[in-house]
Amino acid sequence: MTEAKRADVGDVGPLLNVGFGKPDIDSTARIAKQVRAQQRIRGTCRECGKMFIARRATREFCSKKCRRDFHNRRMTRGAELYDVLMSLRFARAQAKAEGVWSLLCRMAASYKASDDREGRRSWDDIRKVKQRNAALASTVVGLDADGMGRRRSVRTDHPEPRP
Repeated sequence: MTEAKRADVGDVGPLLNVGFGKPDIDSTARIAKQVRAQQRIRGTCRECGKMFIARRATREFCSKKCRRDFHNRRMTRGAELYDVLMSLRFARAQAKAEGVWSLLCRMAASYKASDDREGRRSWDDIRKVKQRNAALASTVVGLDADGMGRRRSVRTDHPEPRP
């Protein structure tokens, strides 16, 4: 194959800094390492706030300990809020007499103050919550032949059109 023809088909020799014959293993490894380094993404840990380098764009924590601590705190807070919210929703008279709404607000304020002291935010954006629970954000528009509710998704990214 001539030089001109080899250049047309995309010769990788100049890229690897090798000629004909056996490829230079060190050059190949060096290029692979550079490519991996470019693919890494910088992130900020949601628990401790430290910067870290991740291989995936969805990584949110710098270590297993941070991930575990964050989710354990959310789980504990969620269980407390669940009990208060369920009493507010299904035992409304008792909840109103006990002042559950103000208790709920004080709990949220306490959680926020704790997060502010630690320099973190432990709740997700409402759009993210709606995406995870798309079926709950939809509206029942009627029943199908099996008696099951047909749902229409509510668009959260654009306001409702005006009539």
